[in-house]
Amino acid sequence: MGTTAISSNLTQVNPSNGKRNTVGYKSQPTEEEKAKTANCDTFEVRDISDKIKSQIKDRIANIKAPNILEIKGKPITDAPNYLRFSERTVVGRDGSTFQMGYYSNSKTGEKYRSGYLDILAEKAAGINNPNYVEYFSNMTSDIVSVFGTAATYKKDAGTVQRAIFSAIDEMRENIANGKENPYEDLKTSVRIGGVEWNFKDILNTSALTRNSFDDIDRTITMDYIEYAKMGLSIGNVQNYADKNLNKEQSDMVRAILKSRADYYDRRIDEAAEKSRDKWINAVSSEQRKKYYKYGYFVSATNEELRNSVRDIFASVGKSTNLAGALAQYNKLMPPALKASGVSESSFAQVFKNNAKTLSEYFTSLALKK
Repeated sequence: MGTTAISSNLTQVNPSNGKRNTVGYKSQPTEEEKAKTANCDTFEVRDISDKIKSQIKDRIANIKAPNILEIKGKPITDAPNYLRFSERTVVGRDGSTFQMGYYSNSKTGEKYRSGYLDILAEKAAGINNPNYVEYFSNMTSDIVSVFGTAATYKKDAGTVQRAIFSAIDEMRENIANGKENPYEDLKTSVRIGGVEWNFKDILNTSALTRNSFDDIDRTITMDYIEYAKMGLSIGNVQNYADKNLNKEQSDMVRAILKSRADYYDRRIDEAAEKSRDKWINAVSSEQRKKYYKYGYFVSATNEELRNSVRDIFASVGKSTNLAGALAQYNKLMPPALKASGVSESSFAQVFKNNAKTLSEYFTSLALKK
């Protein structure tokens, strides 16, 4: 199984690269930290009371947050007024959706969602990061948002948080033993969804999955080119899993990606159905209706074509390359283009534009590794 980090943000803690040298720090856990480790379940996601919400309404926007700021030993009402905690809908491993919360800084734009292993290494070395709690909370949310489910996300959050504490303990031991990089060979594991994961692997896989689907998560309607993008995103994650994870983990990733694709199909179809009365009478021809069921509502509704497009691009990097996928795509698309009103004389320009769009998207996925 490979252990290569997939995010450029997961920088090794190494004295030779200009970062602080953590070697030599022999920090023992405080009584407070021991208590936290002994009772990690208290750190599971939970809602704050209506009374507290009322007190901080004008200070922290969109709060429906765990009372996690109390971990810092100060009342939640003392939080800086630029600290934000917002909830977003995420897609779990079974395709179910649920809410997870994230901290951000409205003043600096900081999202507290990168360099997690460095943050944990600093904690293990006794270096105090003033935003450790925000990183801790967001790290939990990032992993659970991919590997949790609507039915289990609170339990999964507790499981992930216990793994974080265990990873910190292991890093402390590595530092005490003089290891230059305290998380290079991290052995801490976490069991979620019935599958055992190395903590670094589940952190890296969740990061790659989230980053690969970031654009699609924010897409309201999906034409066939968006299904091509979805295929590239699926292939990006699955190729990584097949090369770097064991079979059980790779199979779990495949199931996660299948559930996620099914969710996107449902979301798009439901959005189109809601606009049915507005658009259905605008159907101009039977030809268009075959590919755009809801008239001029731009949503790819031909299941056979959109599934074929998705599968073609999901194979990039495995059984074909991007050029080969584009060639297959161009052969499939003329009937849909005609149905959308594109003249045959414009096909060449459309294919050229699509190739540019998909090439740029493919490159962006490679960078996200």
